[in-house]
Amino acid sequence: MAGSKKKKNLTLIVLLIALILMIAACFSLIKYKDKKAANGNEDSTKETETIANVETDTIQTIYFKNKDNEMTLVKGDDGNWKNSEDEAFPVNQTNAGNMAKAFTDIASSRTITEGVDDLSNFGLDNPAITVTATAKDGTKTTITLGNEAPIGGGYYGALNEDKKVYVLTAAFYNNFTYTLEQMTTVETIPSITATNITHLTVLNKDKPGFEIVYDGSKATDFAGLTKWAMKQPYKTTLPADADAVNTLLGNYSAMSFTSCVDYNASDLSKYGLDDPAASVSLEYFEEYTKDKATSDDKATTDTADNNTQDAKEDEKTKINYTLDLLIGSKDAEGNYYVKTKDSKAVNIMSADTVEKLITIDAYSNVDHYVNLVNLDSINQLDISVDGKTYTLTTEKAEEAKDDTQTKDDTQSGDSKEEVINYYFNGNKVGEDDFKSLYQTIISPTTERDIPEEYFTSNTDQTPVMTLTYHQTDGNTIEIQYKPYDDSYYVVNTNGLEYFLTDMRKVNDIKTALVNFMKNK
Repeated sequence: MAGSKKKKNLTLIVLLIALILMIAACFSLIKYKDKKAANGNEDSTKETETIANVETDTIQTIYFKNKDNEMTLVKGDDGNWKNSEDEAFPVNQTNAGNMAKAFTDIASSRTITEGVDDLSNFGLDNPAITVTATAKDGTKTTITLGNEAPIGGGYYGALNEDKKVYVLTAAFYNNFTYTLEQMTTVETIPSITATNITHLTVLNKDKPGFEIVYDGSKATDFAGLTKWAMKQPYKTTLPADADAVNTLLGNYSAMSFTSCVDYNASDLSKYGLDDPAASVSLEYFEEYTKDKATSDDKATTDTADNNTQDAKEDEKTKINYTLDLLIGSKDAEGNYYVKTKDSKAVNIMSADTVEKLITIDAYSNVDHYVNLVNLDSINQLDISVDGKTYTLTTEKAEEAKDDTQTKDDTQSGDSKEEVINYYFNGNKVGEDDFKSLYQTIISPTTERDIPEEYFTSNTDQTPVMTLTYHQTDGNTIEIQYKPYDDSYYVVNTNGLEYFLTDMRKVNDIKTALVNFMKNK
């Protein structure tokens, strides 16, 4: 037993020694590669040193070249960086500023060698990045950057013509990897408050459009619950569901471009924007508050000192805006080329964002109530079903007040009050019973759009139920339920047919009418 334990310990010792030898071999190999890159020169040093320091405020021009981009930036009199070849180019000031700051205290973690003859060992014969900062006095500081260093990270670099190779930080390297897109300022889309949007139109080349409009002056439904109207895609304007619309408009409150691919596009066909696949048009408003100080020298108060008070009130000014977006084709990553209508810049917008903007289910946003007519707006409802007609009526009348009236009411002659009486087929019924029945009548909602094939052969179906609302303003609303299949009825509203409703809800109305008739 003791011999077996001793044998195991010996095995562990042998494995540990082998591991140590492997680690030592790895370090020796890395050190050999460094020495080989330096042609065997032993004058390498590991101390961090500052190899250049150019004060940011003194830099007048920056030239940089990488595998994707080449540009010369010039600082203008206003302190902003400009593209020397195109002053109209919208330079990304943040990225340009990062380049300028990078020349402050350029630090090398190692100076690998002197008198290097073959810069290809460091990737500096054909540098990945070349950057030159020129100060106001004409002094130039040029840095070339090559391969990534195998030990400790960073990149091999050279300064001017001093024939030394340095290891510079990855952070310094990354400051000069910007592409043309990254050096282009991206247009900012206004941040829009969803509740301030009053008109949305979305057009798609290969499918029906979508349009909703808000009218604060009047309701668009029978019950007065929504002021949103849906103008597309249905053939006539329909009420839109206010809650659903508010959720939908949230998609348009924080739109943004990820990058700009062409700030001054002349050939829109390259981006599918000569004939856009879709467009989005928004109308919205912003409210601005200003203090309006008002005073009246002749005003008096009931205070002891009778001082005139200066009144300050907030005055809100509403300004209307429009935003039009054109949606083109997709780029290689599946995102979309997008531009605002009045701009020449072509930008990138993420596919997720665009799909939310242009892919809208109209039915989900239309008002789903069928018979939801405000009881206060009608004085009679006729329901025809199974060859019978049921009539619900409301009448306003004046009746004497009950014994709880005050003596003052009697003396003033105010001894009557207005009441509403409820009738079913001409017979007076209780208010609670009447309203309970009415609630059942107005409860049906639509379930989905009518399939297109229905309209080719079934439009002359005889209604199974007809409801006629006689409104107090003299108008009439007629709702019909017509056969569709074993589960649904077609809803016909004032002659228009768009939706199906659950047959069971309609049958509940019939049952409620029959039971009400029996009980009364």
